Amino acid sequence: MKTLFKILLIGLCYLLVFTSCEKEEEILLSFNSVRIETIINNSIGNIDTITFVYNDNELISKGVHYGGMYFTNEYDNLNRIIRMNSYSSNGLYHYFIFQYDSNSIIRMRYQYYPYSDSWGGDNEKSVYIYNSQSNCERIDYYTKDENENWVKSNYYTLCSWNNDNLTEYKHYDGNNLDYIETYQYDNKFNPERLLNYSISPWTKSKNNPIKISTQYSDGRKTNTTFVYNYNEYGYPIEKERVDDIGTSSEIFEYEFR
Repeated sequence: MKTLFKILLIGLCYLLVFTSCEKEEEILLSFNSVRIETIINNSIGNIDTITFVYNDNELISKGVHYGGMYFTNEYDNLNRIIRMNSYSSNGLYHYFIFQYDSNSIIRMRYQYYPYSDSWGGDNEKSVYIYNSQSNCERIDYYTKDENENWVKSNYYTLCSWNNDNLTEYKHYDGNNLDYIETYQYDNKFNPERLLNYSISPWTKSKNNPIKISTQYSDGRKTNTTFVYNYNEYGYPIEKERVDDIGTSSEIFEYEFR
């Protein structure tokens, strides 16, 4: 009888361990499979909804705004975005192209000008430079001179990171600091990091910002705070953004699939 009891007890322990592991794996798989399907932006007097479509590689192939405006993404065979097209009711009105080097991404913007029925904008580019942790640490800006040669602008941006979160964003004009943004975060997962159509560093932090403080060279200071409601996977399902002067407030709702 004691032997039978021991066997049953051992079997129960194995069952509990297996069930626990199975449950943990199930949550992990569910967490990894989370993708943003819709973002609803409800600001004062304005509501915008954007719905995302994914391709077979789980990369965003299209984003459709309320009212009919939309964008499409194109990727290379390494799943890197190489072109992003934006459309209005009149058709394609601007697009970005992306070029990759060993530690940098070049982004160039092309704009359609209806009044002249022509395309322009290829005289400006931004170069995002990455460190060994794949975090953007510098952005350089270029323009073309009258001889079509690229000339580096006096303006540039330096980014600092900690624990895969952007902590400082410094924008310079030559040796003069124009402004500095500092970021504070929660300990939850940032769903917008999954939106790989954007390469801007402030979208790539691991966690969600709860406060952004901006200090300008002329002495002005501003603060923006964020308050979240989260789902069971640690992703926010609602984000409220409020500026310290109280004149701007936005509520974002996230729907997942």
